[in-house]
Amino acid sequence: MNKHLEVSKIVLIYSVFGYLWIFFSDNALGLLFPDSRALTQFAIFKGIFFITVTSLLLYILIARFVTRIRQSALALRESEERLNFLIKNTSDYLSIFNGDGRQRYATPAVEKITGYSMDELIGKTINDLVHPDDQRKVMAAWDEAVRFPERTVTVQYRHVHKTRGWVYSEAVAQSFLDRPPINGLVATVRDITERKTAEEALIRKEALLQAMLRNLPFDFWARDTQQRLIMQSDESVKLWGDLIANQDEDWNFDAITVENWRKNNQKVLQGEVVVEDCSLITRDGTRRDFHSLVVPIREGETILGILGINIDITERNLAELERKALQTQLIQAQKMEAIGTLAGGIAHDFNNILGAIFGYAELARENAPPDSVIVRNLNRILEASERAASLVRQILSFSRQDTIKRVPLEPVQLIKEAIQLLRPTLPSTIEIRQQLPASSLLILADPTQIHQIMMNLCTNAFHAMEHGGGILTISVRDRELAQTDPQRYPHVRPGKYVELSISDTGVGVPEEIRGKIFDPYFTTKKVGKGTGMGLAITHGIVTSAGGFITCDSEVGKGTTFTIFFPAIEQGGQERLALEQTDVQGQGRILFVDDELPLAEMGRAMLERLGYTVTVSTGSSEALTIFQQDRDYFDAIITDQTMPGMTGLDFAKKVLALRPDIPIILCTGFSSIVDEQLAKECGIQGFVMKPFKREEIAVLLRKLLNRESTPSVG
Repeated sequence: MNKHLEVSKIVLIYSVFGYLWIFFSDNALGLLFPDSRALTQFAIFKGIFFITVTSLLLYILIARFVTRIRQSALALRESEERLNFLIKNTSDYLSIFNGDGRQRYATPAVEKITGYSMDELIGKTINDLVHPDDQRKVMAAWDEAVRFPERTVTVQYRHVHKTRGWVYSEAVAQSFLDRPPINGLVATVRDITERKTAEEALIRKEALLQAMLRNLPFDFWARDTQQRLIMQSDESVKLWGDLIANQDEDWNFDAITVENWRKNNQKVLQGEVVVEDCSLITRDGTRRDFHSLVVPIREGETILGILGINIDITERNLAELERKALQTQLIQAQKMEAIGTLAGGIAHDFNNILGAIFGYAELARENAPPDSVIVRNLNRILEASERAASLVRQILSFSRQDTIKRVPLEPVQLIKEAIQLLRPTLPSTIEIRQQLPASSLLILADPTQIHQIMMNLCTNAFHAMEHGGGILTISVRDRELAQTDPQRYPHVRPGKYVELSISDTGVGVPEEIRGKIFDPYFTTKKVGKGTGMGLAITHGIVTSAGGFITCDSEVGKGTTFTIFFPAIEQGGQERLALEQTDVQGQGRILFVDDELPLAEMGRAMLERLGYTVTVSTGSSEALTIFQQDRDYFDAIITDQTMPGMTGLDFAKKVLALRPDIPIILCTGFSSIVDEQLAKECGIQGFVMKPFKREEIAVLLRKLLNRESTPSVG
């Protein structure tokens, strides 16, 4: 089109110049040369001049035209070279599709992206090139481009590759279907596989990070600079609910807590780190303890929000409280151990003293007139000594240093004795009511522990009625628990029981602490009123005997403790009593005790029983006496705790010389030896001090009779 314009310009200029030349030159010559000859000659000259000038003008115009053509051709060639260079070296390829969706043209870069040459792709349809899952999306983009040719449409899809399967591509397309000479849809296609892979990896990382944050085992959350919640871990949702979806519940806590949080968050938004412990009520209504850490979210120097972590430390705090409680219990146990050690030492000396009192009182009673005041007084001394001995046994049992001896017994008589001991210790404002039968079923128990149970429960009742007075009711009855009773007393086997009930009309036990009253060291009493061990010890005694204990109480009305001891068969064992037999005997006895009064008392007691007695106040001395004539003595009675050589060691040496000799080991207290160990060492008799004359007499007679019985066979 430009070429035709240039030619037209040349013809127009030439024509105008010719017309003007002819018009003006002819008129001018007619005026200048009237002579026709001269006019003819000048007309020839004019024609030559015209031809020369117009030729020169035509040359100039044509030269300019040719120059422009050459410049245009050069510019076009350079443009084509640049375009070809860009087409060949760009990472994108240009594709033209016909109206039927078949590919008509593609730039060479198509081979780098798809692996196919341009010729291989010509005639291919969209369905041939696009992944089946992406064809619907690509066709939708095609339809949009066709409907709106003024728009460019962008679509991402998977493009077939000759060797790599499928690659991710992005096409930017525009329709030129109605615009010749293209008459097609033009698309610029770019390989975005690396970008897509990186995006997918980033998405996976973000999803992994989100999953990690959501699944953290503690309350993890984030807020923006306006303190709006923007993220919660799953544990946070479990504790407080989905506060992102329910923004109205975000600050649904008490006003003091919310105000404290807002102040802390404001500090964090200013760059501080806040660490604190708090106690909060969760959505299920339970109170939990948390260790809270709140830090700013930074990007460079800019604070983008707040990040918070609340770690549940409830169990840790409970463990710490338990540790402190155990530490307190350990200290208390160490105190009890020290008390027990002290009690053991005191018991040994005290039992020796009681032994002397028992022995000499019994000797004095035998010498006194039968119905005299002296006998009555001596009986009181013996009764008091028996109570003192029982008290020592209770002290040793309390300090866990006494051997528990469970024997068949009727508890009624022991309970009556305990009441007699208790009565003088209670104020007159407390009335004792007894509901005790003449007898009851037998139980298997330690008599001392029955006394201890009575003392503990009655002391608790006294403290409950100390200020206002009241009624202390003690009852015993036989019970038989049927199959239906375990509904009230779970985990209890049906059968016969002896029920001991101790009731008071005191202040009562609140329901909220009723489940703790049997815990060691738990007490509601003031300092000096108790250690918190009474009910724990009682519970331990009852359960170890195979029974159980219950507590029924009402605040302001009183408390009833009911103990169930399993009964044993009447014929299963004999009742607790000394054998009724002739206590007199004969034989030669070696009596060993480092306490001279006890040794002399032992001599006098045994001689009155008919024995010949040799006394020694030292174990080494006694061993020498025995070694001089090992067959002389019929039996040996020895104390355990003696300087130089214990009674146990002395007995071992004697038995090594004469294994058949009966030995009775006596002790007021020893942490080294008990009845079981004594039997294992070959010692046939074991007696706890203080002992009565009948007790030692019966045991000695039994051992000597056993030795004198001839063997059969």
